[in-house]
Amino acid sequence: MVFIGDTNFLVSAAIKPSSIPSIVLNIILKDHELLFNWETFKELKETLDKDKFKKYLALSDKDSFLNNLVEKNTFKVTHITTNICRDPKDNMFLSLAEEYLADFIITGDMDLLIIKQYKSIKIITPREALEVINNH
Repeated sequence: MVFIGDTNFLVSAAIKPSSIPSIVLNIILKDHELLFNWETFKELKETLDKDKFKKYLALSDKDSFLNNLVEKNTFKVTHITTNICRDPKDNMFLSLAEEYLADFIITGDMDLLIIKQYKSIKIITPREALEVINNH
């Protein structure tokens, strides 16, 4: 299965190592495919660099988390531009998913979750992703 993890999901996985997002991310990295492009990765890195996350994530842990994602993923170039999300910043996840035929976008962001499905791509929570993976 091919997944896109939005910034909300990945930040949760980074700052809470025993959380459902972290468990889901580890399973995906081991057994499935997680897609990024430089735009989605840049947003993740910039978000984790914010002062408010420093109390949850040591610099070495943040670097290790990001390096692990880089090592285990192929960065894609996105040519499609999608413009349907009520938060324009989230359209980059939909564009990436559409271009590379992802099965799922995992998020806790209501701006994406309200869409539920974009074309054949299901937009699901981390808990729903865990159910999908366990039932696959």
